[in-house]
Amino acid sequence: MKADDQLVKEQVGRLVERLDEAEGIDKDEKELIRTLNRDFEGDVGIFCTFVLNIVRLKPGEAVFLKANEPHAYLDGGAFTSQANLSA
Repeated sequence: MKADDQLVKEQVGRLVERLDEAEGIDKDEKELIRTLNRDFEGDVGIFCTFVLNIVRLKPGEAVFLKANEPHAYLDGGAFTSQANLSA
């Protein structure tokens, strides 16, 4: 996370160039890497896709994350019901 910006951009570029031939990376993860690079070109956070769980929720589904749990919302939003705030 503290690597030189230019080195990170080069390595992200190399990763994206090799995605089509990469083995062991499923289709959804490849799509996510491409999307992240399109939205945040050359950002070191792109490498987090290899150490974090990718969770896709359908409408009405939820996931619980403890305080200080590393996470990112890439699409949609995070909502808390008013009832839960007063509990």
